[in-house]
Amino acid sequence: MALGLAIWSGMTALTGLAQSFTQLALARIGVGIGEAACSPPAHSLLSDYFPPDRRGTALSIFSLGVPIGIMIGYLAGGWVNQYFGWRTAFFVVGLPGVVLALIVRLTLREPPVAIRKVCKEQQPSQQILLLMSYGLCGNCARFAICRSQRHCMRCMATASLPLCQPL
Repeated sequence: MALGLAIWSGMTALTGLAQSFTQLALARIGVGIGEAACSPPAHSLLSDYFPPDRRGTALSIFSLGVPIGIMIGYLAGGWVNQYFGWRTAFFVVGLPGVVLALIVRLTLREPPVAIRKVCKEQQPSQQILLLMSYGLCGNCARFAICRSQRHCMRCMATASLPLCQPL
C-alpha cells in the first residue's frame, strides 16, 4: 500500500514537470496505477480492523474521501493555480503524499490473525456465486444468462465462441 501511495503521489508531483502531452499522459497513467494499488488493500485493512456490524460505516466514511477530496482539490488547486501556476499545484498535492507513503510504510501494520474473524453468516450463498460467475463471463454477460458456474467457466475458457452455449 505504501508503494502504491508513493507511486500515486510521486507521479502527481511529476505531472508538474511535464513538458509535452505525452509526458503529461504518462504521468497521469502513473497516478492511476498508484491509485489502483491503494484502494483494494485499504478495503482489506478496514475489513480486518472493524467488526462486521461496524464495517459498513467504516467503508462509507472511507468512500467519502473521494467527493471531499475532489471538493478540496478544486478549491485549493484553483487557488494555488491562480497565484502560483498549475505546475506548483501538482507539487503541493504530490510531494506531501510521498512523505505520507513513508509514514504508512513505517507505521501501518496488518492486524494479527487472532483479530480477524470469519463469520458463518458472511459465507457466500450459491446465488451470489452464480451472480459473480455471471458478471465475470464476458460472453454470457452479453448473450445469455448463466445457469451454472460450470457453464460460465466453459465460456470463460473459450472466449472465442461467438455465443455462450449451455452444456
